[in-house]
Amino acid sequence: IESILVTMTTSSAYSSKVYMGVASLLLLLNAKQIYDLRYAGDHVDVTQHATEMREAYQMNMPLQDFVDELKRLKESSYIDLHVVPVFVWPVLLFMQMTKAVRKRLPQWVHELLGTAFLITSAVMLLGVALMFFTGESMYGENDFQWDPLGQPAKFFTFTSASIVFGAWWLVCGVQLWRFASPTTRRLHAAWVRRFVATGLGTGTMRILYIGYCQTFHSMREGGTPLEEEENNMLTGYTMWAGFFLNIVVNELFMPLTQEANKKSL
Repeated sequence: IESILVTMTTSSAYSSKVYMGVASLLLLLNAKQIYDLRYAGDHVDVTQHATEMREAYQMNMPLQDFVDELKRLKESSYIDLHVVPVFVWPVLLFMQMTKAVRKRLPQWVHELLGTAFLITSAVMLLGVALMFFTGESMYGENDFQWDPLGQPAKFFTFTSASIVFGAWWLVCGVQLWRFASPTTRRLHAAWVRRFVATGLGTGTMRILYIGYCQTFHSMREGGTPLEEEENNMLTGYTMWAGFFLNIVVNELFMPLTQEANKKSL
């Protein structure tokens, strides 16, 4: 039994690192994609830019829907607050969550990087909040209703997921800051893992979203076009699934990851 527990503990630690790497890479690629869509075509007509980007990213979406999405990105006042910090966030995550790096850094550097990590996360969350409260278009926003039993598709949207898990992310951030003390290291570490798991939920969402699109809507494979309504529903469902999976798996395996990293806490 002891050898099984040791194997599970080691496997859990390695698996979590691999996952963080993959999810972080997907976040970076998505941020670059949004940056390209928002800025790279400023010198050309929006329809021409949409046509070029649709082909470059193999997005099997009706052209007019893609043009509308491109206009939404270009006209947004706050999306940069949400997207630009993504280019820094995975680097800070790596430096904070990698034991080999942490052990080589003085404690004050670890604390400084942790503060920078929280501030970067807060800016990302602020961008989403401003987009929501100022009425900027978000996936599925017009379809959102608080009616999970009557019409699940109307509740499990990108907007509702952003509200629920954004609030949970804020709670995790406050708690990890609250327990950032030598006397409460284990509590701090537990809330850090919850914070990271929730933050990487969008990475899991993209794994699910890309997997579905490549299976059923790949331009290379001649898949059917991804219509706007289906895209909104797909984005909402995968967003909820990504966050839910991350939070549940983290809670189930947290004892193992804590055991694997207890010497660094």
